[in-house]
This record gives sequence, C-alpha cells and structure tokens, in this order.
Amino acid sequence: MPAIAALALVGAKPSSAPSPSPIVITLVSESNARIHGTATLTPMGEKTKVVVALVNDPAGAFHPAHIHQGECGGEFDVLPRYPLNPVVGGRSVTTVAAPIHDIIGHGFVIEVHASKYHVDVIAACGTLGG
Repeated sequence: MPAIAALALVGAKPSSAPSPSPIVITLVSESNARIHGTATLTPMGEKTKVVVALVNDPAGAFHPAHIHQGECGGEFDVLPRYPLNPVVGGRSVTTVAAPIHDIIGHGFVIEVHASKYHVDVIAACGTLGG
C-alpha cells in the first residue's frame, strides 16, 4: 500500500498561495470640484497596479495624479512619492514600482489635481490607509 500512496504524490502539485486581493480606495471631492471616484490598487509582486476611475469628470478633462505623503484636506508633501499617469476621460492606469505593502498604511494619499495648469488645487483625494 505505501507504494500506491507514493505514486499518488508523484503527480501532485503544490498548492499556490492565494494572491492578495485588490484594495479599493474612495476618492472624495475637494475644492468644490464635484468629481469623486475610486482608486483600485492591485498587488503585482514587487509592483502595484493603480487604476483611478472618476465620476462627474467633465469631457476632455486632464488631471495630473500622484501618491503623496500626507493627509487629504490637510498638509502633504508637495513632491509626489509615486507619480501616476494623468486621469484622462475619467480614467488612469499606472504600474507603480513598489509593492502594495509599501504603499498602504504608510501615511500616503492619492491626489487628483484640478488640471495641469492648477496642480495646486486638489480635485479629489483618497487616503491609502494608516
């Protein structure tokens, strides 16, 4: 009987660990911009995919977006920690060169700026935990 059990294990594959689930962050409107939305962060090993989706974004709008150290509606580091692709047509997709555990829970926020001409005005912001 031990030989049969050994043969059964030969074709067995080790189970792979489940991959971490995406994290969805709410982006709230700031500065009377009336746009809001979500940012979905998906772990990709040593990188993180960030998808920003805005609601009520005017047609043709172009919004620079970044991950900054700081607080929504408060103080934040002016220099972005991680740049994101601009939000065009209400959507942006970026692969950030950092694992998700370096981004979530470390005092970062996603800031969507009003326009490339008004980067000092935050249109929407979301806290990345912690």
